[in-house]
Amino acid sequence: ADVASFGYDLTVNGVQLKWGSNTEIDVSNYEVREVNSGWGDQNYLWKGFATRTNIVQKVASKTYYIKAIDSLGNYSSNASTVTVAIDKPSTPSGLSSVFSVNSSSMATITISWLASDSVFGIDYYLVSFGTTSVKVNTTEYQTQADWIGNKDFSITAVDKMGFSSVPTALS
Repeated sequence: ADVASFGYDLTVNGVQLKWGSNTEIDVSNYEVREVNSGWGDQNYLWKGFATRTNIVQKVASKTYYIKAIDSLGNYSSNASTVTVAIDKPSTPSGLSSVFSVNSSSMATITISWLASDSVFGIDYYLVSFGTTSVKVNTTEYQTQADWIGNKDFSITAVDKMGFSSVPTALS
């Protein structure tokens, strides 16, 4: 019989594919693939008897295929499919900047923003300006203000799976 109830959960560690137990008593394994071809060769993503498996997905949307295998090595007639859609981290918001001059007449600018959200958790923020990009683990960045005029900054949230938010800008 074909595999039923093929779905997924997003966890802090990635994607957990899950499905219902097959009703056939002689099912020996399940095979999960990224393409609906080549059943029986060694290019599968996962193969085993469990009814769930954890995977790491590095693209925002991906379709997976599954078939049951009986004790004689016969595959179910039709592959069941699920498309996993992962949202990017939320865009950093609430940007503000504070310009200050310390006692040695050196000027600094401190940029702060509200934390972004991601189902996988935020790994870092990428603060970019000119040809410079700096990874920070907080929602604040301070640098010397050693320029005249305006400088454009952008902040991008990057989650623990490597997905990036839409950058937000501050001048």
